[in-house]
Amino acid sequence: MAKKELTLALIIQGNKVLLLNRYNKPYIGQWNGFGGKIEPGETPEQGIKRELMEETGITPAHYTLVANGDMAWHVSGVYQNRVHLFTARLAPDYPLQVPQSTREGLLQLFDLEWAMAAENYGMIADVKAVYPYMIKNEAHHFTTNFEGDQLIQFEIID
Repeated sequence: MAKKELTLALIIQGNKVLLLNRYNKPYIGQWNGFGGKIEPGETPEQGIKRELMEETGITPAHYTLVANGDMAWHVSGVYQNRVHLFTARLAPDYPLQVPQSTREGLLQLFDLEWAMAAENYGMIADVKAVYPYMIKNEAHHFTTNFEGDQLIQFEIID
């Protein structure tokens, strides 16, 4: 059976980013964007809109969605999955209620610079690697390779 492709989005509001501290595997206790599996019959855009609604309660009427390309995810050199990347630009007046505990994890709003800081080890490594391109609304084809939880390769392969 073929693996379902995945989606991942960052939610940006002004100079802040909304992140999820995961309660579940993989990456328990690390900060991540939002997303998940694309369901049969869904496009990547439909999938991420559904995931954003399920994980945050934020409807598409409150954000502008930007496609940021995709990422080929590898572990020990073995292809795992394709992740479609998006940035959701949230309306500046949208009232976020944070911190907030959800079934997926803890939602919290952070300064954009915090998530990109070199000394920040709390972000999932591949999200941190693609983050600078996503917040600039750039779209690329990325590839990553992990050994265990360590990101050992990150490249733009346009």
